[in-house]
Amino acid sequence: MKKIELVPLVFVAATSLLGFVAQHQHVKHVEKKVEGLQHVENEMAALKSQYKEVLQEIEKTRNLINVPQSPDSTAAMGPFSRDGDWYVANTAMFHFPIGIVVGERNSKCEYGNAVLSVDEEGNNCPSGDGSVTFGHENTASGSFSSVTGGISNTASGEHSSVSSGYGNTASGSYSSVTGGYYNEASGLGSVTMGYNNTAVGLASSVSGGKNNIASGWYSSVTGGESSTASGDASSVSGGSSNTASGWYSSVTGGDSNTVSGTFLQLFVCDLTDGTLTQYCFWLIQSVSGMISSISGGKHNEASGMFSAVSGGESNIASESASSVSGGVKNQAIGQGSSVSGGSKNTALGERSTVSGGGESSAHAFASAVSGGNLNQAKGMYSSISGGLENQATHPRASISGGANNIAQSVDSSVVGGSFNRAQGSYVSILGGRGNFGVGELSTISGGIGNKAYVKLSSISGGMKNEASGEGASILGGTKNIVDTDYSTDRKGTKKHKKKNSNL
Repeated sequence: MKKIELVPLVFVAATSLLGFVAQHQHVKHVEKKVEGLQHVENEMAALKSQYKEVLQEIEKTRNLINVPQSPDSTAAMGPFSRDGDWYVANTAMFHFPIGIVVGERNSKCEYGNAVLSVDEEGNNCPSGDGSVTFGHENTASGSFSSVTGGISNTASGEHSSVSSGYGNTASGSYSSVTGGYYNEASGLGSVTMGYNNTAVGLASSVSGGKNNIASGWYSSVTGGESSTASGDASSVSGGSSNTASGWYSSVTGGDSNTVSGTFLQLFVCDLTDGTLTQYCFWLIQSVSGMISSISGGKHNEASGMFSAVSGGESNIASESASSVSGGVKNQAIGQGSSVSGGSKNTALGERSTVSGGGESSAHAFASAVSGGNLNQAKGMYSSISGGLENQATHPRASISGGANNIAQSVDSSVVGGSFNRAQGSYVSILGGRGNFGVGELSTISGGIGNKAYVKLSSISGGMKNEASGEGASILGGTKNIVDTDYSTDRKGTKKHKKKNSNL
């Protein structure tokens, strides 16, 4: 009997089984790939279907937009229609086809044409054509006006604007309010800001501050409080309670200062041809307070044309080209007069001057007082240089210091001393006390109680001497008397001529 070898058969069977298992696993792997491909194909088919639907919707929308407007088909044409590069709103689908309101509609507002309003609560009212309103409870009633912020503001003028703030009003054409509280710009082209300020005049402006008014044409108030610029082209720069009412006048700071003036003009026409063309002109008849200025101080007033007050308190420059430079209660009343500091000084004469001191006055043309107290220069070109209670009463008379001196004739002079009196023309008294010169061209050089009565007489010091002869001279001493012409007395005994019978 032949033996069967089991080992090789077992190996062959095992090998066949492994091959079958491997083949079966491969088949399953292939089947899974096929299933995956089928799933992908299904997804692609779904996407193609969705894509086709999107294309169909796009085409429908495109066709809807391109449908021309007609009265019978407005409801079916959608919100906009195309007109070249523009898309026009469908009037059947919009409440406000003439403008845009973002937010709530104001049922109490009659909206203007081509308006824009951002209004969450429905309180703004852009009633002017081309107007714009932002903010809260704002009104733009002027054509092309705008309120771009703030609360309870109104732009009623044509092309007017309010930028922000509360309770502001721009009522003038082309006027504007740029913030602040309760400001008003009512003049054409006027501008305001700050608190309770008013710009009334043409192209006037108030730049900040409180309770200020610019009422003149081209006038301005820059800051400060309770100031008024009422003159044309006038200005107030800061300070409190200042007024610039003259043409081109200005106040720079200070308190309660006034630059005032009046302007009288006539409208003149040649009416011979019955028309007003080519023959009309403005005639200035009288002007005061024009182009005047105040620079600081308190309670000052400049009412003269081209007048000026520079600081101080309660000073007045009332005539044309007059000026006061500081001090208290000084007055420049004469044309071209000036007071430079001091207290209670007055320059009354034309081109007169008072330089400091107190209670002094220059009354005549080109007269001058330089310091001192209670001095008076009353003659033309007269002058007093300091001292107390001196008087120069005649043309070109002069006093240089001292007290209670009087130069009361033409070209007379007193140089210091006290209670001296130069009464004759060209008389000069050089100091001393109680000296009296009455003769023309006479001189007294100091001393006490000396008297030169006659022309060309002279006394050189001493006490109670008298020169009563023409050309007589006394060289000092006491109680000397020379009554003859051209005589000289050193001791009171020498005489050269007969006594002058004219004395």
